[in-house]
Amino acid sequence: MVFNRVLDAIGVGAPDVRTTLSTPVTRPGETLRGRVTLVGGSRPAEVGGVTLSLVLSTAAGIGRPAGAGEGPIPFADAVVSGPLRLAAREERELPFSFPVPWAAPFTTIGGQRLANPAVGLRTLMALDGRRRRHSVDAVDIDPLPVQQRVLEAALALGFTFKDADPTMGRFEAEQDLPFRQEVAFHAAPRYADRCGEVALSFRSTPNATHVSVRVGPRGETFGLGPGLGVDTGTRLDHTDLNKDLAGTVDTWIRRAVEEYAARTPHGGSSYDAMRPSPWVNTGGEAGSRAGARGGGSGLGGMVGGMATGAAAGFLGGMLAEEVFGGDDD
Repeated sequence: MVFNRVLDAIGVGAPDVRTTLSTPVTRPGETLRGRVTLVGGSRPAEVGGVTLSLVLSTAAGIGRPAGAGEGPIPFADAVVSGPLRLAAREERELPFSFPVPWAAPFTTIGGQRLANPAVGLRTLMALDGRRRRHSVDAVDIDPLPVQQRVLEAALALGFTFKDADPTMGRFEAEQDLPFRQEVAFHAAPRYADRCGEVALSFRSTPNATHVSVRVGPRGETFGLGPGLGVDTGTRLDHTDLNKDLAGTVDTWIRRAVEEYAARTPHGGSSYDAMRPSPWVNTGGEAGSRAGARGGGSGLGGMVGGMATGAAAGFLGGMLAEEVFGGDDD
């Protein structure tokens, strides 16, 4: 008995869990579907429950919400099973449907994975009074169609992509998650004498996507705090796909730049030559999915550079649990 407890303590002969996704590519507001397979160990076990979490992993240095601690940030949970008894060597499949929050960050653009952020589906199993972390499966989240149209409009206006790190913190009373998606661009040449960078942030609900425009000098972090820029914007219904979004986005940005320039007489720094885009082209089936949803867009043509930060583990061939954290007794 003592020897069995020692083996249990180090995980030898303990039950295992595998998660299989039938929808590894999704969008905000859609549903992840799949199954969790429990595999019994060398002896019967009491499983306290199985839960799933969508977790966000970002580049080092990104701000974190209060109480988030270290490591990936969980932002949505689903219960797959309550307590159950698992016989030795038994295999039991537990199907699941996991609604993706409307405000979930997108991790791909134009069928290509972004350098940051990365999202994974983490399986947690309560076993003998302990919570064990198991392998995390990568989840690709495409932008909503209206989000993609806004990004295409920014590129058409001459802005060049910088990064897409989430901005941590709560900005609005209706915000459900502790962050919002933000995509930063180097200023288009016609605005470069008045600002250095422009960021478009997104907060989506079942009916609309709220877009904010933040303007600041080149090199600033678009974080929370005074003097980091001007925040303007409006909302778009999910059905606003036939509108002249280039004109709409240009109006938002022009208004924000004019307000920013009025507050900062010297404006931003001068325009640099176009920098290599940090969007990641990994090639192959995992990284290139431009045709997965009925064809790609011009966004995919902007992809280049090397993977960095949270997504580097996926794109470098590492296991997902090495990016998000492995087993954790």
